[in-house]
Amino acid sequence: MLKSLCWTINGGSKEVSYQSTSDKLKEESLPTSFKTNVSVVLIFNKIPQDFKAIVNRAVTLNFDFSFDEKLKIFEEFKDKAKLEDEVLDYVKTNCSSATKNLSIRSLVILSNLKRNGYNFSDFAEEILTCDEDERLLFDCLKNSKTMKEAQIKWCEKTGRSRAGFFRYKRKSQKSQKSQVSRGTLSETKFNNNLKGGIK
Repeated sequence: MLKSLCWTINGGSKEVSYQSTSDKLKEESLPTSFKTNVSVVLIFNKIPQDFKAIVNRAVTLNFDFSFDEKLKIFEEFKDKAKLEDEVLDYVKTNCSSATKNLSIRSLVILSNLKRNGYNFSDFAEEILTCDEDERLLFDCLKNSKTMKEAQIKWCEKTGRSRAGFFRYKRKSQKSQKSQVSRGTLSETKFNNNLKGGIK
């Protein structure tokens, strides 16, 4: 049904048809097909694997924000979302691009906990988890003069392989390339971010 609903030629109406063994169609006098010209917006945290045919019919926008972009959004929605300054300061000091679950929803939860007298930082450590290996990758890239030096440091600290280092590096590149394609990250800044401290 979604495939029919998400496809039209030259902006014309779409005919959606469906079959069912349920008696509800007859009981409610529902048609087995109908025409419509409505627009469809589908929002996913993660696109289901069997939705490839749907995605091929759509204009896809990937909202993959960088850490700095998230901080800017938090500041813009601080008053509306009732985010506590202390919670925002905690995020700026203790979080990074490697932090998972970093969203306005998480910050609202932590702000509510603080207002209710709880030590929100204890909960933040559980909610705002960190990919430690990815965080170490950023640190090693930033504080190394060569890629080889960064790779050796990372492997020594994580106990992982050279291949693992480059897998994490590719993951970081993929995320930032999506920002370049959206125009939210310049090519120059992208290249500098990948190099870290490497000249």
